[in-house]
Parts: sequence; structure tokens; C-alpha cells
Amino acid sequence: MSINRIRLSVTLSLCLGILVLGCNLLDTVDNGYSLQPVKSFELTIDKSQREELIDQLQKFAKEHDFEIDIADYNTNGELVQVWMAGDGIQIVASYNRKELDKASLNFYDPGDPVDEETLDELVTDLKNLISEIPNVTITEVK
Repeated sequence: MSINRIRLSVTLSLCLGILVLGCNLLDTVDNGYSLQPVKSFELTIDKSQREELIDQLQKFAKEHDFEIDIADYNTNGELVQVWMAGDGIQIVASYNRKELDKASLNFYDPGDPVDEETLDELVTDLKNLISEIPNVTITEVK
């Protein structure tokens, strides 16, 4: 096989891959997946209280029958990310690497829109649990 045919094969393969990926991305957008959170909060929390925050997130997941996954990327707790999913909502909590006393809490609606009442109840329940941790502030990000 000549070098030109190899180049042509590689180019066509790449174009086909980009086309398939592009169509999948369009399907994702058409299905209503929002890359932007529907609700977003910033937490100010002392670094020593991180375990308490994770405990409260686990408590929330258990109370609402959410799936939960926690990862620290082998950073000994320096960079922790928590994913929760249930009731048509995904929640992601993560620490800010630049400001160790900050964490973000984002609610996503990846499928069919969840009714506002359900979303508000989940937000309120999670904020109440987090508020049980002393000296934590929760600020909504608009």
C-alpha cells in the first residue's frame, strides 16, 4: 500500500470519527442535557471539616436513595470530588484547588426537566444537612 493511500485512509477514518462524534454531541444537546448547572452554590468550609462534609453528602445520598461516588485522585483528600445521582438530578461537589477553604456544589438536570418543586426540596434538604456543620457558609452562585 502506498503512503498516499495510507494518508487517505487515515484522513477518512478521522473524518468519519469526527462526524460520528459530532452527531452524538448533537443528540446530547437535542436530548436537553445541560452542561450548565441548574443550581450552583459555593461553600466556605474549614479544611479540617472536609470529612464532615463528605459524611453529610453520604447521609443525603442515603436519605434520598441517590447513587454516590467519591474520588480523591490519590491526593490524600486534597482534591475530592463527589458525584451523586437520583430523582433525575445529578449533584457534583468538589473542592477548589486554589482556595482550600472553598467547595462548589452543583445541581445538574441531564435528562427530562425535573419539576421545580422536587429540585427545590432536594436543594433545601442538602443545604440543611450541610448547615449542620459549624461555621460553614453556603452562597448561591447566579
